[in-house]
Amino acid sequence: GCYFWTSLDYIRRVGPVTAETAVSIRSQAAGSVSDKPGEKVTLTQVQLERAEYQELARLFKAEQDKPVLQREFAPVKQRLVKLIEDARTQSVKSLAHRLMRTLARAELARNALKISLSQDERLRVTLEEIDKKVELLVSTRTPAGMKQQESVIQGILEPSAVFTATNQNRRFLVLGDDDRIVCYAVSGLDGLDLAQWLGKKVSLVGRTRFDAFGKTRILYVTGIIELPSIKNK
Repeated sequence: GCYFWTSLDYIRRVGPVTAETAVSIRSQAAGSVSDKPGEKVTLTQVQLERAEYQELARLFKAEQDKPVLQREFAPVKQRLVKLIEDARTQSVKSLAHRLMRTLARAELARNALKISLSQDERLRVTLEEIDKKVELLVSTRTPAGMKQQESVIQGILEPSAVFTATNQNRRFLVLGDDDRIVCYAVSGLDGLDLAQWLGKKVSLVGRTRFDAFGKTRILYVTGIIELPSIKNK
């Protein structure tokens, strides 16, 4: 894979190259290539080093063909480091260094993507936590003098098509003016039957909790007042 140039002043045509001459020239070249002065490299060593480099190049390409997050360069990198240290053929050493630089860039790109995805996941979790807290505050009004744990929510009380239990834990829907669910309401006191106010606009007092399993907000009602309906003018 190496190329050299020389001036035509030093070139003299001798004759055609025969197969025997080509083998002789290659053997002489292989025997004279070395990283250490005075040390010769045999043709067999050159072939083994080139074969190792070609195998590493093939393995690297196989990793590159995988999805980015599934790429694992450590085995190739370990063998490549050893080849660079042990290779006595200058051309193989040069190719190995080039492959190592390419591998380093590929590792950097993969690691950058992993960091980016990790940051995105942490941001998503943080935003979800913020959304949950905002959700609890949007429809909650706390009058002056009321306990901090208590909330006041206003809306129209309607039955739930999902939660149809008939006992004390029966859940009702509290709908806003846009007919969207503000929260679920559950009786928080013995003897307080919320079904008496179905279809009416009410003001509910109680403690709000977030049901992580159902991902819903539940108001445990301790007080309820019917609000006057506003007629359209």
